[in-house]
Amino acid sequence: MRRKILILGLGGLLVCSGSLWAQERQGDQLQPLPDEANTRVATRAANFLSIGVGARAQALGGAGTVMSDGVHALYWNTASISRIEGFSAGMSYTPLYGNSGIDHLFIGTTLPFLNGALGLSLISLTSGDIPRTSERIVSGTNPVLGPTFEWRSTAIGVHYAAMITDRMALGGAIKFISEGIDGAKADWVGGDLSVHFVTGLWGTTLAASLLNVGSESNFEGDLVEVNISAADEIFPTQEDVRVGASTRALQLPTVFHFAVKTDLTGTPDALFGTDPRHRVTAVGELADAIDDAIQPSFGFEYSYNNFVFARAGKRWFNHDRAGWETSDGLSFGGGVRVPVAGRHLAFDYAYTGFGLLDNVQVFSFEYGF
Repeated sequence: MRRKILILGLGGLLVCSGSLWAQERQGDQLQPLPDEANTRVATRAANFLSIGVGARAQALGGAGTVMSDGVHALYWNTASISRIEGFSAGMSYTPLYGNSGIDHLFIGTTLPFLNGALGLSLISLTSGDIPRTSERIVSGTNPVLGPTFEWRSTAIGVHYAAMITDRMALGGAIKFISEGIDGAKADWVGGDLSVHFVTGLWGTTLAASLLNVGSESNFEGDLVEVNISAADEIFPTQEDVRVGASTRALQLPTVFHFAVKTDLTGTPDALFGTDPRHRVTAVGELADAIDDAIQPSFGFEYSYNNFVFARAGKRWFNHDRAGWETSDGLSFGGGVRVPVAGRHLAFDYAYTGFGLLDNVQVFSFEYGF
């Protein structure tokens, strides 16, 4: 008995020594530098929810929480739809990062409901065709699964907002979110809360929203499972065993937005001048995401007779390790609003520079606000 214990002990010592020797042979483990802060990037899933929608907001540097007053408010601040009268519908399309093939689409609609407004929204991101490769079939010509696959991300939202005073509106939304590829997908349920407040002082409006608060989820599906053959099993059962890989549970990219808008000219309570033909609005916003540093943005919008619009803005990025980035994030755009049957038909465009990621252009269409 003692002999067996001694043999097992020596065997364990050899195994541990071999493991330590192998670790030494693999090289030194990377450690953060003393002056490097921990980064929160890439710690959340469904990051397509962080891509803003609407050409108007994007031309203003991404400051859409207080400036989106149509169906695009369903993304930024649901409370803002409480002021929409009648049926409204709109969409925005963004081909991301040059010719990458990544497309981002938003579709929304609102209508009056129970002394407030009800809204429905759809956000979709698709990667386009990606060659399918594997360790065994590196050519990408998989005879079973096909030569290509596509990443798809989708969020369907149900929104409601109502005025609680003559100046303040509250809104909320519930969203059903899914992303992944065939054979490996994850699903979440999330929600938004928002407020929109017209102060009545110097043309100033305040808005805040808490977005993407929800559940956590794991990626599941056939591609997350591994088929272990009987020959590879530690305890053979004489048959293949299907084993699911342990994937990490991921949460949604929760973010808090706070924004201030001031009418400089063109409204009765504007800071400078009240000529309704020429309206100039300044907007500033802070976005504090749980998986990124605080990002400030600001912009200006000029409109002539509420018909032609010109916009410009700037967004600052703090890339955690790289520090504040000032060369990227400049944006500009414009649009027109045409009266149609007592409502408005709007077309908007925005351009934003993203350096190595090329430029991003946004095209929006909206009717009824």
